[in-house]
Amino acid sequence: MHDLAKEIIKLVGGKENINSLTHCATRLRFRLVDTKKANGTAIKNLDGVLTVVESGGQYQVVIGEKVAEVYDAIMNELGYLNPLDESQKKKSKNIFGAFLDLASGVFNPTLGVLAAGGIIRGILALVVALGLLDTASGTYVILNATGYAVFYFFPIFLGYSAAKKFKIDPLLGMAIGAALVYPDMVNGTSSDALYQLFTGSLLQSDVQMEFLGIPVILMDYTSTVIPIIAATYFASKLHGWLNKILPTLVKKVFLPCFVLVITVPLALIVIGPISTWACSAVGNAVSFLFEINGVITSALLGFFWQILVMFGLHWGLLPVAMNNLAVNGYDYIFPVASIAAYATGGAVLAVFFLSKKPETKELSLTSFFPVLFSAITEPAIYGVTIPLKKPFMAANIATALGGIILGLFHTKTYFMASDSFFGAPSYIEPDGTFGSGFWGLIIAWIVVMVAAFILTCIFGIKEDEVSVKEQGKKKEKEKTAALQRIQVFAPVKGKVIPLQEIHDEVFASGSMGEGIAILPEDNKICSPVKGTVSFLFPTAHAIGIQSEDGAEILIHIGIDSAELQNIFTACTSVGQEVEQGDVLITFDLDKLKKECKEAVVPVIVTNSKSYLDILKEQQNCVNQDELMFTLVR
Repeated sequence: MHDLAKEIIKLVGGKENINSLTHCATRLRFRLVDTKKANGTAIKNLDGVLTVVESGGQYQVVIGEKVAEVYDAIMNELGYLNPLDESQKKKSKNIFGAFLDLASGVFNPTLGVLAAGGIIRGILALVVALGLLDTASGTYVILNATGYAVFYFFPIFLGYSAAKKFKIDPLLGMAIGAALVYPDMVNGTSSDALYQLFTGSLLQSDVQMEFLGIPVILMDYTSTVIPIIAATYFASKLHGWLNKILPTLVKKVFLPCFVLVITVPLALIVIGPISTWACSAVGNAVSFLFEINGVITSALLGFFWQILVMFGLHWGLLPVAMNNLAVNGYDYIFPVASIAAYATGGAVLAVFFLSKKPETKELSLTSFFPVLFSAITEPAIYGVTIPLKKPFMAANIATALGGIILGLFHTKTYFMASDSFFGAPSYIEPDGTFGSGFWGLIIAWIVVMVAAFILTCIFGIKEDEVSVKEQGKKKEKEKTAALQRIQVFAPVKGKVIPLQEIHDEVFASGSMGEGIAILPEDNKICSPVKGTVSFLFPTAHAIGIQSEDGAEILIHIGIDSAELQNIFTACTSVGQEVEQGDVLITFDLDKLKKECKEAVVPVIVTNSKSYLDILKEQQNCVNQDELMFTLVR
């Protein structure tokens, strides 16, 4: 994974081009400073990468089930990430992209524990429905608390992830969420009303208490999603404003206190009720679409589901589905996602039997099992069905057929669980019975798998379309079969000496990479190649250039020169594209000779191990712009 991580970092534009990185079940989700610097074609052809998707302001590298390992390897390489400046933030997001980014950033960290709670609740519902466990028993009470707690106290979990997303202390988000579900607040919703507001309107509400004389419309915020996100967003803005205006001594002690004492009352008085009414409207609208014609709505959503997944747009429906569960107690969207996964499973299983190529058979089989047990489809769709095209279409048609069945049986889920068969108990009716919706799901699973299998067999696959990715790699190899030569020119005029003669053990030993050293006779450092400035030390005594061919070149002016002042002047900046010969740094040569340990300029190829050889020119002196050495690979 270490080598793959290094390649991905290089091909997305280097460390300096990465603003942030997260991951979900199958994808690395980069937020890049400039997506144009990423080489998507080369990334797709890496072993271990399924494809690349740009969506919602994110640069997504689809890895599959080993994504967590690759993520850890990349983070070990990066060590840090650069924050976006405000201009870059505005440039990189539109409203829809920002919404997708928010949804994935806030909900993704909670999905694992939600799935765990859902599976526990599902198994518990199943054993109760089968009469194997009494709901009055201590066993049931403990297991129910284990599975249900994450849903009941979900605002606390979301408060944490939302606060991290909005760049404030996560514990502040948790505190706000805890206040919303505090027992006195929850129990207050069933207390006698003092009076009513908005009487006779759709917003007619009881007022159970007052805060400083202001009416408070108490809502049950347990299991809700939008109120806590809205409240935490407000808290982040308030935190930023207070952080600017409060004296340092005051904000060290009282800043969290001020944020909480302002945010929580406003959340209960204004933010919570308004967002709850809005959520109810959205939930009722979605339910209306499914209930007025569930057959058509489910079929259409089913046909397009994997297309949404392909571009990462399914994240936009997750908050809607979660909101449906909180508002209505059930949801129609999760069932469609579940059958779409098994339709893809049926298609890749057909490819396994149809293909005559061993590598395609292996890829089909290995991508089938994540679908079967986890309903994870990205390895299957990016590795098999999309490259072959016809199986992808077969799976979409099969999912639409399954959507018709879901609509006919009015299938809905009553709590979030796995989209795989492990989540089947979440479709058991709240009264513990196996209703028509449960059996509709089982039938739909079978139908979509069989239909996708049969349709793929009917449509067929073309062997010349199989292993598209492998063909792409083969072409790349053919293009580079001949040795590639990269010329590196002298960055400064002077006398050439071997690295081994420098009075610095690190450079002289070659541990930084191979290269040469120049005793400068001029005060200008110019770019030795055409490329991009990859780093520039604040003192401007050292600079890194990544050539357009991938060579990583370090130019270090003087030995032990990092602490010298008023000697170096940068003429470029990190991320700037430069031509060979462009001036990068000017310096005071006389001061350098007087004040540093040794006035020498090492020129190092830090990734020299990536090359077969470095052919150095045989000369004692060089002029700036004169060929210095050639990299061969």
